Amino acid sequence: MSFVRRASRRVSRGLSDLSGQLQLIKSFELEPTELVLDVGSGQNPNMRANVLCDRFLSDHSERACGGKPISDRPLVVADAERLPFRDGAFDFVVCSHLMEHVRHPERLASELQRVAARGYIETPSRIHERLYGNPFHKWFVARENGSLHLAPKPSATFSDEMSSWFRGQLDNHDAFEDLVARRLDDLDFLVRYYWRGAIDIEVDGSLPSDEEFVFANDGNGEEAAALDCRPTTPGQKLRSLLGWLMRYRSERLAARLPELLACSCCGAAPLWRERDALACSEGHRFPVRNNLFFAGEEFEGKS
Repeated sequence: MSFVRRASRRVSRGLSDLSGQLQLIKSFELEPTELVLDVGSGQNPNMRANVLCDRFLSDHSERACGGKPISDRPLVVADAERLPFRDGAFDFVVCSHLMEHVRHPERLASELQRVAARGYIETPSRIHERLYGNPFHKWFVARENGSLHLAPKPSATFSDEMSSWFRGQLDNHDAFEDLVARRLDDLDFLVRYYWRGAIDIEVDGSLPSDEEFVFANDGNGEEAAALDCRPTTPGQKLRSLLGWLMRYRSERLAARLPELLACSCCGAAPLWRERDALACSEGHRFPVRNNLFFAGEEFEGKS
């Protein structure tokens, strides 16, 4: 594939992704001053989100295309199953392509509805997982009668031959990629779930007890200080600018981030900023590096 064609495809794909996110944000029906959290924000955070939350900064093994996370606004580093935010801190929460990764999806759902009044969850569907899935996804997710239904995903879910063919079509044939990208809903490739007040979720079974999640040693000491999660590509910079423009009426609320947080060790709230740390009334301290707030319990007391 020539350089010109590759560049053209990247631009076309970027514009398509941007259009899709703008349409999604429109569906949220948000007021300009409402405060939005994105949990599992990764390398493509929702543009309307005022605050981001992600667990992994340097381990990209379960992130699309291995991309690094973006922190063009406050990014709280914490476990999604133990969110360090006050009850009802946000008006809306976005959780896109995360639930299929976590060990306890019911805990994630509980945390989402604790910190926000309403929100949006998106995951790959069973069809997507069987045809084009990733081995590190732990769950089949389906939406049935207004509820989310999850079941452990068997280790072997699709034919390697079929998956390789499908991926090859996406990579090498523009028309095939355009067709799939435009018709994700028609093809039942995604589960989209809007909720208000409570998340109706049913988890059928659990992951094997001997299966452990390996958490990367992200963000301690010199490693944290050296992390650079700012937008770098033209597409990322464009999304960052557009996001700031659509958030400007609610950005002053996000600037008071410590007031939205609760101590992940003792639950004390709010926290306050002390130079390069967040502190609570019980004496727990969490490191701050640039726009990164290491508020998870595992970071307590780290320099």
